[in-house]
Amino acid sequence: MLCPNICSAFYCISYMFSQGPKLHPISVIITIVCMFIISAGILEELIYRGIILGAIDDYFGHKSASDVWKTVVLSGIFFGIFHFGNLRNGVSFLPVLSQAIDAVGIGIFWGAVYIRSRNIYSIMFLHAASDILAATWLFIEGNSLWGSLSSSRIDFISSFIMLIIHILLAIFLLRKKKMKEIINPDSDKLSLKLKNS
Repeated sequence: MLCPNICSAFYCISYMFSQGPKLHPISVIITIVCMFIISAGILEELIYRGIILGAIDDYFGHKSASDVWKTVVLSGIFFGIFHFGNLRNGVSFLPVLSQAIDAVGIGIFWGAVYIRSRNIYSIMFLHAASDILAATWLFIEGNSLWGSLSSSRIDFISSFIMLIIHILLAIFLLRKKKMKEIINPDSDKLSLKLKNS
């Protein structure tokens, strides 16, 4: 299964960062960046936006705004559930739950971006860049990837706040005016042809 492989890659990265804030050789830094690009940016997005969102989208179709929302929300939930794979790396349940809540919001937002753009490359870039920035921040603070996950109330509150922010961003992306373009992508072209006739 792919989940343990990706989690193992992150565990290796975590080990490198757990050594504290010190300058790593450039080859280690390049390896870490490549691992994030391949595991998070490319593989996860191919699976969760490319395959899973695509399959849900094929099932529901683009017949209504409700169908589009079901597609985006279900794919976000699957993305959140995927993060429970981090339990295999010895992280306790509550921090993983907090991370999964965060991932549901991010999955819904990135699903909305993908539904709007139909460009998986931009989502791959966003995912890899956000994970690289998060890991860089942990490195600067001197935390390990798993050690930074705590089970405090602040983490849960911030996870729910981020969930709400991501859902609001998705609502903006999938607003009524844009939803018409998503449901019937040729409607604007058809209306232009009718005006020009």
